[in-house]
Amino acid sequence: MFTDATSAVQAEEADPDRNRADEATPGRFGGVLLVVRALIDFGRQMLATVRQGSNDGGDRAAVAGIKLRFRTLDVASIVARITRALALAATLETRLEKLAARVPAEPESDDRQPRVRAAKAADDGLPTAAAIAKRLRQRPIGVVLAEICRELGIMPSDPLWQEAFLPILTHGGRPPFPSEADSEKRAAAFPALYADADVRAVLECYAQEYLPPSGAGPP
Repeated sequence: MFTDATSAVQAEEADPDRNRADEATPGRFGGVLLVVRALIDFGRQMLATVRQGSNDGGDRAAVAGIKLRFRTLDVASIVARITRALALAATLETRLEKLAARVPAEPESDDRQPRVRAAKAADDGLPTAAAIAKRLRQRPIGVVLAEICRELGIMPSDPLWQEAFLPILTHGGRPPFPSEADSEKRAAAFPALYADADVRAVLECYAQEYLPPSGAGPP
């Protein structure tokens, strides 16, 4: 009895979603899977926009909006964050697909063949894709989802924030609310951002939309 209980605890520690997934229906993970795919689409669109922005035919206003979102004019930094978010999202998507499709394992027969371990690859000091995936599996789904939102610069005013908020909470994470430190960083970055002609044009256009008509009294 105690041996079986110990094995169950070890299995749960190896895969934090194991027991919950066995009891859940695919619908439990279907909703968060849709959110992850929406974030992937959003990230890919931003990445394509930023890359096209270097061409004459790129949408300069859209690129300026992305710079505002990330509070930096450093395009390389923006691309790196989006790329990291997409890598995390792709791994999480695969994990969720497996959880949603998981079915009870069939009983093993007595004549099953012993497992043969593959030869260990040479250690080059870099984590393998399998190692990265394993580390992600050991983190709650909501924590990874919140990190993806943070890397993509998702803000409370974004529709995707509304979609991701509940799945993050439901699956053990905390929504990435902007902190006081974030506000200080945005304030410090504003002068450089406003000095960029394209960003300034977007800001002035956005502000003008909400200004009262000329000669109107205070709202």
